[in-house]
Amino acid sequence: RPTLSKLLHPAGFEAFGRGFGMSLLAPLYALGLLAIAGPVVVHLIRRQPKESLPFSSLLFLRPTPPRLTKRSRISNWLLLLLRVLAIVALALAFSRPFFRVADQESSLSQGRRVVFLLDTSASMRRSGLWSQALDTLVTKMSELTPDDEACLISFDQQTTIEVDFNRDRSIPALQHHQLIVESAKTLAPSFQGSEIGRALAFAAEQAVAAGGGQVKRSEEDGGPSTSRSRPDRPVSLVLISDLQEGGALEFLQSYPWPSSVQLELASVRPDEGSNASVSLLSGDEGQSGTEGVRVRVDNELTSGQTEFVVGWVDDGGTLLLSQNVQVPPGETRVVNLAPPPQGVIAVQLQGDTDVFDNLDYFVKPEPTEQTVFFVGPDRSDVREDLFHYLNILPLGDQQKKIRVQSISESGLQQLTLIDCPMVVLAEGVGADSVSLLGAYVKGGGRLLYVLNDSSTVDELVGNLNSIANLDLAVGPSPPVDYSMLSKIDYSHPFFQTMSDPQYSDFSKVKFWEHQSLRNLEEKVSVVASFDDGDPAILEASIEDGSVVVLAFGWEPAQSQFALSTKFLPLIDSMLQQKGGNSFLTELTVGDLSPIPSAEGKRAISLDWGGVEPTDWDASNFAQRPGVYFFESDEGAKTIAVNLSDRESRTDPMDEENFERLDVKLGTLTADSASVTWERQMQNQDLEENQGLWQWALVIALTLIFAETLFSGMTRNSAENKSSDGLAGPSTQST
Repeated sequence: RPTLSKLLHPAGFEAFGRGFGMSLLAPLYALGLLAIAGPVVVHLIRRQPKESLPFSSLLFLRPTPPRLTKRSRISNWLLLLLRVLAIVALALAFSRPFFRVADQESSLSQGRRVVFLLDTSASMRRSGLWSQALDTLVTKMSELTPDDEACLISFDQQTTIEVDFNRDRSIPALQHHQLIVESAKTLAPSFQGSEIGRALAFAAEQAVAAGGGQVKRSEEDGGPSTSRSRPDRPVSLVLISDLQEGGALEFLQSYPWPSSVQLELASVRPDEGSNASVSLLSGDEGQSGTEGVRVRVDNELTSGQTEFVVGWVDDGGTLLLSQNVQVPPGETRVVNLAPPPQGVIAVQLQGDTDVFDNLDYFVKPEPTEQTVFFVGPDRSDVREDLFHYLNILPLGDQQKKIRVQSISESGLQQLTLIDCPMVVLAEGVGADSVSLLGAYVKGGGRLLYVLNDSSTVDELVGNLNSIANLDLAVGPSPPVDYSMLSKIDYSHPFFQTMSDPQYSDFSKVKFWEHQSLRNLEEKVSVVASFDDGDPAILEASIEDGSVVVLAFGWEPAQSQFALSTKFLPLIDSMLQQKGGNSFLTELTVGDLSPIPSAEGKRAISLDWGGVEPTDWDASNFAQRPGVYFFESDEGAKTIAVNLSDRESRTDPMDEENFERLDVKLGTLTADSASVTWERQMQNQDLEENQGLWQWALVIALTLIFAETLFSGMTRNSAENKSSDGLAGPSTQST
């Protein structure tokens, strides 16, 4: 038998009302039924006569109240019934009754839909985190009921569905829950970065789609004005992660979080909070020289360690040229290490408890030499010699030395793509050399034609048309004092280094003579033009290589170009495009840039204990940090693969960041509040659609009107009878 406290609770009224097929939306108003006692008490109280007449013969008699009989206790049953029914109808109207439907109970009995998001990024390799994550998953799984459906998704930089929802109930629910636990135990943290934002959006979409709900964007989100359909079950996401600062929530800024999805943050913390990371400064910051190499050491805010050791490490794990460094918690220090000796593959940090980010691998490129071949006339006057101005340019850098060599046509037989990034032609060549240059360009080389001599320009253009399959024609330019460059494509790689306003001024570069090129085809792009409209620099792509044409000479007799500050950047840009090593020397674990397939590939990683692995990922992507070596047709290649810098930002993330992104936070419990909320919403919809309170109010008003009318009629009848009795004989009155 239900107690009063249980009945006063909404769920208690629902359970009590199921037996009658009716429930109350506002059950506390049902306490108004206690007012039924009012009419009953009124009817049980016997009224005293309003007026009394004294009789002398009754002065000496003892007053005796009238004796009530059983029949006289309630004098008018119909009037009492009208008053009781009116109070009942009013109480029901304020309690807002409704009748349940079978579909509602069946939908509520389906249970919840729960998605478990398990973080497998590199930061989960810290001490104790992974075991805590598995224990948390087991605890949360034990709180589920057989009616609940669950799904397991693992994520790092990629998101993977490990165990999907048991959509067709093909296996028992408890067995499916156990399958999730066993699947999680087979996982392990990877070396990839963490993309929490993308993983949450993916999980929310999967959960809503699995329930038949549709995620639609509103006008505020930049899409059409539509609504989000309610899923057929409550949805909860349980995020099991260390919630480190580098978790990347940026994706949620543009993602409209579903209002029906609730997120619980099940964070895990390391047993010992002491993590520091090391990294080589890139670019100009980390240039190696006599003063050493700059290395940055970061210490997390919650670290309990301040003393560390930094040094170079070889492929056997031996620490070389180390030095001590002191870094307070939450701060960064930059130290200068001695230049790395031969054989080292990484810089290593020692002194903290979490060593997953204590290595920063690098590739020390070996200096290379390349030669630019120049084929042209040998001028006795060096001031008018094209080769002289090209030869004195300081091309290359510390890792790549480029020299310019003047050769005859016969010297083109030694032409190779690896050793020669570009060939400069200032005079025509024979048919055999044209065929050799054509193969060189198609293989990825670059030819630079300089049309500076009117006597040889026809032969040069003929060679160019044969190699590039063009139909260019050349003619003399109109006689003017000088020409200038007016239209320059600064988006082209040749001029990108000069696109800044302080370097883009060509007004001081004058051209005394130039050739006028005609019959340009679509595959020929004009990189720069003269102020008279004639093209100045042309480029035509031929398979993997290209042909560049200068319609002018750079010696002083032709122009001021070789004496200007624009000559070196232009030639260097041409060489960088074809002469530079386009193969990446450093990657991050999980990058989309694949490791090329090649014979003789191997890797060295101190995470493997110095062992060279024989198993490679089928997609040829680097899955672990280390130094990777390849042998290909182009020669030996080396790549350094490291962790993402964001994974070293291991300070705890502020949970308010999720609320700022409009993510609905909550807690997954056995008696989920979302189920109660869903039932209340369904009850409210049913009550609004049925509108029984309106009929109850109409009935109450009708009963009150009938009671008033009947009460008036009864009172008039009683007064008439009383007046008739007083007008009779005195004996009867007495």
